[in-house]
Amino acid sequence: MRAGAKINIGLWVGPRTASGYHPIDTILHSVALADEIVIVPHHRFRLVVPGHPELETESNLIQRAYGWLLSQNLPVPPVEVTLHKRIPVGAGLGGGSSDGAALLRWAQSVGIHWGTMPAELGMDTPFFLQEGAARATGFGNQYQSLPAWPNLGVLLMNPGFAVSTKMVYQAYDIMDNQEECSIDGVVTAWGRQRIPDPICNVLEPAAWRVAPALKDFRDAVSRWLSPFSCFMSGSGGTYFSLGMDPDQIAWYREKLVINQVPWVVATQLSEP
Repeated sequence: MRAGAKINIGLWVGPRTASGYHPIDTILHSVALADEIVIVPHHRFRLVVPGHPELETESNLIQRAYGWLLSQNLPVPPVEVTLHKRIPVGAGLGGGSSDGAALLRWAQSVGIHWGTMPAELGMDTPFFLQEGAARATGFGNQYQSLPAWPNLGVLLMNPGFAVSTKMVYQAYDIMDNQEECSIDGVVTAWGRQRIPDPICNVLEPAAWRVAPALKDFRDAVSRWLSPFSCFMSGSGGTYFSLGMDPDQIAWYREKLVINQVPWVVATQLSEP
């Protein structure tokens, strides 16, 4: 089964609340890039991630989702889950949450009906149960559906290293020059099916503080993509560019590969 990625088209973040979470305002849109998950009967639960044994841990959201189902006294059969990772880890593309959501979708498909999931399974996990496009507010757990823009080309670029979401938010909390940003203009443009530009992500300076090489990466990619713009997704470190036609995407992808960008994927926005 498919576990698709997402991009954040703009991201505003408020101060940390007493709950420990930050309020956010963002547009989420699913993309065609996806992990692949195979679930088969087994004598006990087992998670296998070929090529990534470091992900075969209790912190993996697939295992956490399975454990949560068991904790609800639901009739969950023992299975072996094989996760073929195509979405980079720590990339701001929601791969972990999407994998956990895929396990929950599987449970529904075999007649296991569960209630409201806890925040510990990921604030954006509910989005991956439906995909498409949505404006996420609250702590990222309140969704307003937006028109999807399927088949719009997207070029994804990643520096080849993970960026810790936890560390980015911690850096954001202590920074004095937190950028003021509203995504109202992005929402308006999106509703008219226009490519927003600029697209503000207030976590970008914090991500640069956590990983200074990320700013160097962004600066280089921006030069190579000119006149097209690129924007950071989530807490980083993947950047994306919208608005190219298929020939342009192919040409710029090749240019970035020649310039030794570690990970470049040409994909498109998707719908549910």
